[in-house]
Amino acid sequence: MSICGAPLVGAVDEGSAGCGRFRDQAEAAGCGKRQRTSPSGGDQHLNILAHLPELALTHAASYLPRPSRALLAVAMAAPSQSWQQYYSEGTPRTLSAAGRAVLGNGRWEELDFEEVEKELASKLTDDDVAAMLICIDAKTNLRKLKLSGCVNISGSGLEPLRQSVVLEHADLSLVGQHEKPNVRPLPMLEVGVVCDVLQSIVRLGGNNSLKLLTLPKMWSNTETPAMWREGTALRSFMGEYAEVFRNRNPPCSNCNDPLMGNGGDADTARSVSRNIAVYVERALNA
Repeated sequence: MSICGAPLVGAVDEGSAGCGRFRDQAEAAGCGKRQRTSPSGGDQHLNILAHLPELALTHAASYLPRPSRALLAVAMAAPSQSWQQYYSEGTPRTLSAAGRAVLGNGRWEELDFEEVEKELASKLTDDDVAAMLICIDAKTNLRKLKLSGCVNISGSGLEPLRQSVVLEHADLSLVGQHEKPNVRPLPMLEVGVVCDVLQSIVRLGGNNSLKLLTLPKMWSNTETPAMWREGTALRSFMGEYAEVFRNRNPPCSNCNDPLMGNGGDADTARSVSRNIAVYVERALNA
């Protein structure tokens, strides 16, 4: 898919904001190869895209991976940095008509960064992720989030998911399907920041929908200095998360007996470790 000979894909250039990446890409539109232009050149080309018929924008954007579509919609409204700022102040930014056309009419129930190039995912910041989540109204729409390759975020960009009642599957392992779980260099994801958002979800009790959670492999290494500092926050969250499943008392997918045992905390822990993965996989595929 191209516009004036320039591919409309999630290309990556230097810089941290998602808007900047699409502005740089837009500078190449209409010439067939990269040109050095003034800083406003990208903005001008985004304005050209914004004035295309909405039906044409929707059709063109449908060929993009979903994360790229969300980034483009954000870029057409305002820089990534401003989205979270306005959101935290209680006056969230709104999409332009062109941005809404890029997103399309369907509900955004899934956002999987494995759909885009690793080079793009590795350069996304918390501002970029937060802006994308805000623009798709993730708190009320998003059921599955997979942060494959997003090694440059601390987790503050997940703030728009706070107290989500619809999120079912959160894969924060930062790796793709069938990839080794060890990420090098060590990613920036902070236990305390992420667990604070996750706790706001599980503390909704029966109103939360979280069924499957995958955490970074590095968080299981209690010998690292980071985990010495953050281990308490992780243990606190995991205790609350286990309590949610204990209260649900779901059936085992193999024998239909209650998933949780009746022999106290130790028995519950063994039961969870043995059966929980099987249960949630069945629940998500039901």
